[in-house]
Amino acid sequence: MEKIDLPALRIAEFIAQGSDIIEIVSKYDAVALGIEPEYLGFKAGYKKVGDVYAREKGSPLSKDIEVADSKRDDCIIGIKGVADNYQRHYDPAFVSAAEVLLRTINKYGSSIATQNYMAESESLRQLCDDLEAAGAAKDALAKLGLTAWAAEMKATNTAFTALFMQRNKETSQVPTGNVKELRAAAKVDYDTLMAMIDARNLVSKSATLTELINEINTLIGKYNRLLAGRKIYGAESDTPPQE
Repeated sequence: MEKIDLPALRIAEFIAQGSDIIEIVSKYDAVALGIEPEYLGFKAGYKKVGDVYAREKGSPLSKDIEVADSKRDDCIIGIKGVADNYQRHYDPAFVSAAEVLLRTINKYGSSIATQNYMAESESLRQLCDDLEAAGAAKDALAKLGLTAWAAEMKATNTAFTALFMQRNKETSQVPTGNVKELRAAAKVDYDTLMAMIDARNLVSKSATLTELINEINTLIGKYNRLLAGRKIYGAESDTPPQE
């Protein structure tokens, strides 16, 4: 059986890959192949992930969350970009201020805007505290004329966090669980099913098992090519899960 880095898949891809596996296996007699318990466990696990994800995406708050996230991303990217450009300023005082500000920002990661939702919320909260506290970072922010921009970043991050927690409260009702935890459990179910198929094939090879394995491997190859292409172009996955 071919391998795949499941955590590298974006959540929608993860769900789609699981659905594809279910569709493939459903065409075979799982009882006769000796994989029914593992198949049913796998199927149930992926359904839970899909149900919770669909509920989150269907929330009327989701669009507002995406807008708020985009705004705070623009703020931190913009502030960092301005500071980076000031490193090339002819006046050493501006260069020094830019370096202080960039060191302060980079304490929380080289790319805060690409962190998962709650990690970014916490990084920006702590960064804003640093920028508001009396000291070199606050002075550097003022020197570069970015105080108002930082205030907007704090306000947008606060708004995002409130929206996210409100949606989280909604989606914590039914179905239970969250995407991150359910996804981790579904991966275990996936690994268990694949291992059982491999084991059954070792114990009792058959044309049917060979056909099933070939179909699954073809599917895995498709998703592996997707991941390989993403690496080439430098795009990141949404894992650790962004939601």
